[in-house]
Amino acid sequence: ALSRNFGSEWYTTRAAIKNYSNCAGQWGLLDLFHSLRRKHHLKPGAIKAITFWTKPSSASMVGTIKGEDVQDIFGAQFSARYGVGMALVLGDNRPRSYQQHVFPYGRWKEIVDVAKIIDIIGDAEVDAIGTKKGIYGYSRCEIELKNGEIIRGESDAALKGFPENPMTREERLNKYYGQALMVLSQEQADQVVECVETIEEMDDIRPLMRLLVSQSGTGYSSQRRVGREAVYEADSA
Repeated sequence: ALSRNFGSEWYTTRAAIKNYSNCAGQWGLLDLFHSLRRKHHLKPGAIKAITFWTKPSSASMVGTIKGEDVQDIFGAQFSARYGVGMALVLGDNRPRSYQQHVFPYGRWKEIVDVAKIIDIIGDAEVDAIGTKKGIYGYSRCEIELKNGEIIRGESDAALKGFPENPMTREERLNKYYGQALMVLSQEQADQVVECVETIEEMDDIRPLMRLLVSQSGTGYSSQRRVGREAVYEADSA
């Protein structure tokens, strides 16, 4: 049994890239909400209420922690309310946001205010639809604006970063630089990209290993470039 399909079935082709720095139970919600946020140019002050319907197991995992109860990064990463609040206020759910905007730092109060108007509902019918469509994390969303308008949406694709919906090179670099530049210099980070993208041509990967060691005094740089190609910041529009 251990050698069944050995050499013919490759699990690496099923590997996914984690798009958000939180519990997987909310990735479907976040993919959907970020899409609606960008499409409708949503702002915190314009929204009266946000409701999500997702599979019951996800709701029980990430839908029980209220935003005002979040006291640390771990709690924030397991709260879908806080995650969606962060997506609306910051336009981002990556490590830097969780490090800099959780109680008592950064814009945590704004995030909590948004989290208070968010409801997460476990729905067996939504779970069944997701299974039928083959969409892990399938969710539905309804956003009520203060002007009375109702915006509705539902998951229409596999999770971003999964084999069925892979990240573009630009998206991968955006994720990488957003994290790498917290500990590496710009020059080191650029060299890591060059090594990784040509790793099959390398006879010795020790130079790459040395590049992954942080040098004293380096930190996050808001100006990020890949060669001559600019890498965009997470948009908050």
